[in-house]
Amino acid sequence: MRRRGQKLAPAERAFLREQAHVLFWAGLSVRQIAQTLRVSKTTINNWRRVGRWDEEVRHDAEAIFGKIRINMPTHSL
Repeated sequence: MRRRGQKLAPAERAFLREQAHVLFWAGLSVRQIAQTLRVSKTTINNWRRVGRWDEEVRHDAEAIFGKIRINMPTHSL
Protein backbone atom coordinates (compact mmCIF):
# COMPACT_ATOMS: atom_id res chain seq x y z
CA MET A 1 0.00 0.00 0.00
CA ARG A 2 1.24 3.47 -0.86
CA ARG A 3 2.12 5.72 2.04
CA ARG A 4 1.19 9.37 2.19
CA GLY A 5 3.65 11.51 0.30
CA GLN A 6 4.99 8.60 -1.73
CA LYS A 7 5.32 9.35 -5.47
CA LEU A 8 3.10 7.52 -7.92
CA ALA A 9 4.51 5.51 -10.82
CA PRO A 10 3.56 7.09 -14.17
CA ALA A 11 1.20 4.23 -15.11
CA GLU A 12 -0.51 4.33 -11.70
CA ARG A 13 -0.80 8.12 -11.91
CA ALA A 14 -2.43 7.94 -15.35
CA PHE A 15 -4.85 5.24 -14.18
CA LEU A 16 -5.83 7.19 -11.06
CA ARG A 17 -6.23 10.41 -13.03
CA GLU A 18 -8.63 8.68 -15.43
CA GLN A 19 -10.56 7.14 -12.54
CA ALA A 20 -10.76 10.54 -10.85
CA HIS A 21 -12.08 12.08 -14.05
CA VAL A 22 -14.80 9.43 -14.31
CA LEU A 23 -15.78 9.95 -10.67
CA PHE A 24 -15.89 13.72 -11.21
CA TRP A 25 -18.22 13.20 -14.18
CA ALA A 26 -20.36 10.97 -11.96
CA GLY A 27 -20.84 13.94 -9.64
CA LEU A 28 -18.54 13.12 -6.75
CA SER A 29 -16.88 15.99 -4.92
CA VAL A 30 -13.11 16.45 -4.89
CA ARG A 31 -13.09 15.31 -1.26
CA GLN A 32 -15.03 12.15 -2.10
CA ILE A 33 -12.76 11.37 -5.05
CA ALA A 34 -9.64 11.90 -2.94
CA GLN A 35 -10.94 9.59 -0.22
CA THR A 36 -12.04 6.92 -2.70
CA LEU A 37 -8.76 6.85 -4.61
CA ARG A 38 -6.58 7.57 -1.56
CA VAL A 39 -5.00 10.57 -3.28
CA SER A 40 -4.69 14.06 -1.83
CA LYS A 41 -7.33 16.70 -2.54
CA THR A 42 -4.53 18.88 -3.89
CA THR A 43 -3.66 16.25 -6.49
CA ILE A 44 -7.30 15.89 -7.55
CA ASN A 45 -7.67 19.68 -7.79
CA ASN A 46 -4.48 19.89 -9.89
CA TRP A 47 -5.76 17.22 -12.28
CA ARG A 48 -9.11 18.99 -12.39
CA ARG A 49 -7.49 22.35 -13.22
CA VAL A 50 -4.98 21.05 -15.78
CA GLY A 51 -7.58 18.82 -17.47
CA ARG A 52 -10.18 21.62 -17.43
CA TRP A 53 -12.78 19.21 -16.11
CA ASP A 54 -15.09 22.03 -15.00
CA GLU A 55 -15.17 23.49 -18.50
CA GLU A 56 -16.07 20.09 -19.96
CA VAL A 57 -18.92 19.66 -17.52
CA ARG A 58 -20.18 23.20 -18.05
CA HIS A 59 -20.01 22.85 -21.84
CA ASP A 60 -21.84 19.51 -21.82
CA ALA A 61 -24.44 20.76 -19.35
CA GLU A 62 -25.11 23.82 -21.49
CA ALA A 63 -25.51 21.63 -24.57
CA ILE A 64 -27.84 19.20 -22.80
CA PHE A 65 -29.95 21.79 -20.99
CA GLY A 66 -30.07 24.02 -24.04
CA LYS A 67 -31.65 21.17 -26.00
CA ILE A 68 -34.10 20.48 -23.20
CA ARG A 69 -35.21 24.12 -23.08
CA ILE A 70 -35.64 24.24 -26.85
CA ASN A 71 -37.70 21.04 -26.88
CA MET A 72 -39.88 21.84 -23.88
CA PRO A 73 -43.44 22.78 -24.75
CA THR A 74 -44.76 25.98 -23.28
CA HIS A 75 -47.84 25.62 -21.12
CA SER A 76 -50.19 28.42 -20.29
CA LEU A 77 -52.23 28.34 -17.13
